[in-house]
Amino acid sequence: MVTFDPLSLLPPEELVRPRSPKQLRAWVLDRCDAIANVPEAKQSALLHLSPFKRFYEEVTPLSLFAVRRYGEQDDVVCVPNKDEGRDFDAEVRAASRGVKVEITLAPDPLWHLRMEYFMEHGFVPFNGPVSVEGSRRKGRRIATEMMLVDSLEEVALHLRRVKEAAEGKAVPGRYGAGYELLIVVEDSWFEVERDSAHVAEFLEREVMTLPLCFDALHLVGWTNRLYQSVTLRR
Repeated sequence: MVTFDPLSLLPPEELVRPRSPKQLRAWVLDRCDAIANVPEAKQSALLHLSPFKRFYEEVTPLSLFAVRRYGEQDDVVCVPNKDEGRDFDAEVRAASRGVKVEITLAPDPLWHLRMEYFMEHGFVPFNGPVSVEGSRRKGRRIATEMMLVDSLEEVALHLRRVKEAAEGKAVPGRYGAGYELLIVVEDSWFEVERDSAHVAEFLEREVMTLPLCFDALHLVGWTNRLYQSVTLRR
């Protein structure tokens, strides 16, 4: 009996293939569908095995950012970094200039458990407590509970995580001219008319004042509702 290898869904050469923003996003969505339809692949993703970890934490955010920033431009090429030891996660090459993109997450500390629940049940509450019974080895059960949270509290919570993620990249001497920072955050809470001004004000007051050695900061949400870019003063 031939055993299916879930790693075959994400060949290393495909993870780093140069693509236009539109091509990259289409490939990411195609791979997400493929992974969701293969139980072995879903389990590998939940265990954060490479290359699934890189696919979800670097390539998928890059695709979200690229289509929001560059849209239908076919003269822009997105190139995930082949060497994980280097100090950036991807390059975006355009006719006018190229930039090195450092990608970081602003996650819910329990996000990996919520994702595991989502992969099993097809939905997950974004708020409320999460509990775990049993273990991976013996079999475990994850339970979640829906909880209504005041919208202002939800916004403040996620923006604090954005600031913490930015603080983690305030590393003197590591980055500089030609680098841009991409922060990815859960954005199920985000409403454009209600929250855009508040997010922009928070970035101006709390994040742009940090000692960040990047030319620009981009904030993008997992559900593609939130997107803001700011030029940083260095």
